[in-house]
Amino acid sequence: MAWSGWPLAFFYSMKRIKMLFAINCMNIGGAPSVVFEQLRRIDKTKFELFLLTLYPSKKANFFSRLSFLEPNHDIRFFLKQRSLFDLGTVFRIFRWMKKEQFDVAYTHLFLANVLVRLLAILLRVPVIFSFEHSAYTNKKRYQRIIDRLLAIGTTRIVVSTPSVATFTVASEHIPKKKFMIVPNPISLPDLGHIDRGAFRRRLGIPETACIIVSLGRFSEEKRQEDIVAAVASLIQEKRIPDIWALLVGHGSREHSLRLAIEKNNVQERCLLVVEPEKAKEYLRIADLFVISSEREGQCMALYEALMAGVPVIAPRLNTIEDVIIDRVNGLLFSPRDVRELASAIDLLYHDRDTRRSLAQEGKKTISDYAEKSDIKKFEQGICALLNP
Repeated sequence: MAWSGWPLAFFYSMKRIKMLFAINCMNIGGAPSVVFEQLRRIDKTKFELFLLTLYPSKKANFFSRLSFLEPNHDIRFFLKQRSLFDLGTVFRIFRWMKKEQFDVAYTHLFLANVLVRLLAILLRVPVIFSFEHSAYTNKKRYQRIIDRLLAIGTTRIVVSTPSVATFTVASEHIPKKKFMIVPNPISLPDLGHIDRGAFRRRLGIPETACIIVSLGRFSEEKRQEDIVAAVASLIQEKRIPDIWALLVGHGSREHSLRLAIEKNNVQERCLLVVEPEKAKEYLRIADLFVISSEREGQCMALYEALMAGVPVIAPRLNTIEDVIIDRVNGLLFSPRDVRELASAIDLLYHDRDTRRSLAQEGKKTISDYAEKSDIKKFEQGICALLNP
């Protein structure tokens, strides 16, 4: 028989809340970085935290940074072919979750959102969260149906911005009351120790050159090839002769991006940097930060650039406009519009005062955001759901 009222509240006040984070893998990237930051910041005296992954991560991953987790609390399964039909592994996950008796299950990305959330529902985990990381315009119909059905047994669907909530409500027909906005925690390592001049020399970039930096997974929706095309046009039209672009990340479209760089004949000016573990360090030498995505959730790299005081150029997307006001704390352009992107780069290259103003306003934006992203508010929300 379930407890209710003050006895349940008293029970949870006397023990740590047992919380499971589940995600496909922990590759360096947007969703795993959210999981990492939340795991790192949640109060370990109040929560006993576990991390479950469903298949092996790439060499560049977050596992080496998880020393704050207790022994045997980082559980790595290997779902063969990343398939829900690997019934042996599915049963092992079910049996392990049943043994641990979690108070909270918190799932990220579609595979974990389906498998671990379904198991949590079957096991009657008291509070179940599913994180929707982006406004997924590319979801297939069957995925939307699955999400809609699983939402019935989900306590809250967590999103990082109001725009993602609005989009998901409309596209998946899930009641608005199911959504909970939890802004992603943002962190940036101390970059002051990095010698800008030495960093540039190592890359073969002149001291006086204008450096564009873009951080992000090399994937179709990020559209880094638009940055390549914009830089090529600026060089060919001789509007900005001393411009370099550093595309920092990793992913399946690395080869395609190299071909785009060759096709535009900018091999010496557009550098593909496959160092995801050190990606944030490149903000130290950035004169401009550019995002070229056609879809985003809460773009972590955007917030990090604002925190680093780098002027931002970004696509006009609802989730971007949650934070960027055009010509106030950044410049916006129409997604996929290479000419408009090139014009924005050209404007900021030639207007130092605007660059300085955007950077200053960007830092103010991040200062205001830090108050909203306090992880304690998320902790309080969990406790309130456990103790209705």
